[in-house]
Amino acid sequence: MRYSCLVPRASWMARASTFLALLAHLPTGPLAAQDRTIPLEADGYVRVINRSGTLQVLAWDKDSVRIVGELAPGQRLFGGGSARMVKVGVDGPEAPASVTVQVPRRAKVVIDGGDAAIEVDGVTGPIEISGGAGRILMAATPVRVTIQTVDGAVTLVGGPYRSTEVRTAGGVVHASGLEEEFLLSSVSGVIQATVSGVTRGRIESVTGVVRFAGDIDPTGTLTVESHGGDIGLILDPRKGFELVATAFGGTIENTLTSSIARPVPNGHGIQLATTVGGGGGTVTVTSFKGRIRLTPR
Repeated sequence: MRYSCLVPRASWMARASTFLALLAHLPTGPLAAQDRTIPLEADGYVRVINRSGTLQVLAWDKDSVRIVGELAPGQRLFGGGSARMVKVGVDGPEAPASVTVQVPRRAKVVIDGGDAAIEVDGVTGPIEISGGAGRILMAATPVRVTIQTVDGAVTLVGGPYRSTEVRTAGGVVHASGLEEEFLLSSVSGVIQATVSGVTRGRIESVTGVVRFAGDIDPTGTLTVESHGGDIGLILDPRKGFELVATAFGGTIENTLTSSIARPVPNGHGIQLATTVGGGGGTVTVTSFKGRIRLTPR
């Protein structure tokens, strides 16, 4: 006896029509905005997670956290916690999402941004950001800011930023409004900083160019080091400080004072040691291969 496995044509067409109808109702693009609000004390802790797409963190004068997102299919917003600690973000398939989070102005904010582009505005509490390749833009006045990123460019505007730490492997760092204490570090990216009243500052680079403009507190210290990148310092000669610049394989150009660089005693390279104004703070500049340029502000 022979058995047929063929489906009757009418039945097959009915099933196909049903399947196509279902497909027509499946999401093929971003979903409508999702919105959640969670109570949080004014100085509470907020952790925000969005590792792809864009993330805005904005301060507001309410004791709550609000998260709004335009999400990819299958993603959802999550959030929860207590009046002292809240965690919000995006859950689901890895895909770009556009998320805005509003937090109490004085909250402590910790951001896990992955490769998302991050913007922070108005927050005055401490901020910590961990990023990848996405750019980071901040316009705030935090009591402390700590940023670590792989290749993402970091830009700080506004301020003042009185306690700042930025570390990146290949990202460009543009920081203005820095005061008092800071650490800026990049392996290959350009570092450009504008600073006022340095009490303890440090800039580190391997191959990236360093551009610094600012003044030193009378008891402050500034240390700038680069292995292969050029270093340019624009310093206010009216603020007294002791300056020691050493170039082991490069050159030193000095229009800040009338002093000239001399060979390093019992070593390689050249060194410029001089007192600017009436002395006071300490500026130490070291380059192994790049050029050091010192000019007045």
